[in-house]
Amino acid sequence: MITTADERTCPYCGGSLVLGDLPIVATRVTRGATGTSHGPVDIDDSDGPPAGEEPRPVSGAEHYGTVGEWPVIAEAPCKRYPQVSTRRLSRAKVYPPLPDVRAEGHRADMPARICTRCKWPLPVDIDTRPLLTVGVAGLKGASKTNFMIAALHQACKEQQRLLGPALCCAEFTPDESTNRRLCEDYKWDQWDDDTRTVLSRTEPALMAKVRFEPLVFRASFSGHQPVALLFHDIAGEVFAYPEQRAMYTPFLARAAAMIFIIDPARLPPIKQYVQQRYNTDPPETKIDQPGLVNALAEDMFDQDISRLPVAMALSRSDLLTSAWDHHFVFAQDPPADPAAWSTNREAVDQEVRSLLAQRLAAADLVAAASRFSNVTYHAVAPLGVQPEKTERTVSGARTLRCLDPLVSVLGRLFPPPG
Repeated sequence: MITTADERTCPYCGGSLVLGDLPIVATRVTRGATGTSHGPVDIDDSDGPPAGEEPRPVSGAEHYGTVGEWPVIAEAPCKRYPQVSTRRLSRAKVYPPLPDVRAEGHRADMPARICTRCKWPLPVDIDTRPLLTVGVAGLKGASKTNFMIAALHQACKEQQRLLGPALCCAEFTPDESTNRRLCEDYKWDQWDDDTRTVLSRTEPALMAKVRFEPLVFRASFSGHQPVALLFHDIAGEVFAYPEQRAMYTPFLARAAAMIFIIDPARLPPIKQYVQQRYNTDPPETKIDQPGLVNALAEDMFDQDISRLPVAMALSRSDLLTSAWDHHFVFAQDPPADPAAWSTNREAVDQEVRSLLAQRLAAADLVAAASRFSNVTYHAVAPLGVQPEKTERTVSGARTLRCLDPLVSVLGRLFPPPG
């Protein structure tokens, strides 16, 4: 039973929270915000207050001031239901059960608990599930967004056929607001097709919003408490500056697992091939790929990174296949049998390590990744083909092995029983 005394950690600012101490706010308001991890805020500007007025719940319900830009519609439970003592329990404090946040106030207002430190509404799952961030990091143009959506799409669609047998996973599904965003913003349905629209790069201007709007997936693994996994679509530009990482991506310093996306077009042999074949160069950045890995390792100074599950994923692996015309293990679909898939991932791991250290001339990247002792290597292809410079729709698309890095880190976070 969840009580008013249960503690949590804010997934955004890292603050320690006591659930019963958190006020309840309306996340559907007439003014003042653009979104929330509880669900995208549905702004009603038709009869909103003039600029400068407090935001109000869309239901018109009474509210009690604001926390940040969010109207408070109910006091913190501990103020309404104080704890009591009983001699029968050796004077131990007995705390009342935590009321379901969804039942607080009007449903139209989409009630949520709010972190009083960063002043942002929290996902409803914070009551019943640990919230764990799976960080996805890489430089501008590395195909982070396409990889992340491809991997999550495969995880949902292949939960019974692949995730269930491999990880004893009984649930992997987006929450309702995430499902809506996937369909509206990430063309979720197209990932079943061989003709796809290339997802646009995440704009740095959106990062203040992205910090508080992760994609939330509910997952259950045998022998472990059900969790909510948080994924953020991060613009590659912010990784170059420590002050921007501190402002927009502080959650990465507390990530439960990390997936680094390596752009092969920034490695000398493939960079030359891409210049000749496609007449393009990778976007300019203020940090290189080993520098990114080292910087994020430094940001995690207060946790034991030797135990952190980390996956290094060489993106756009089809570039290597077309550049070198070689039969790579990673160029084939993985076997469905869990044991065979695990053995196959180990073969890919050795193949990618060798390529990076030798043929791709990226020994410095391997050295940087070695700061994280618990590392696996992968090669993925979110689209399987390379769009031309001005091409936004590609034909013959084929997602290849994007599930491998995700399964690898989740398998280490939630080891199957036995």
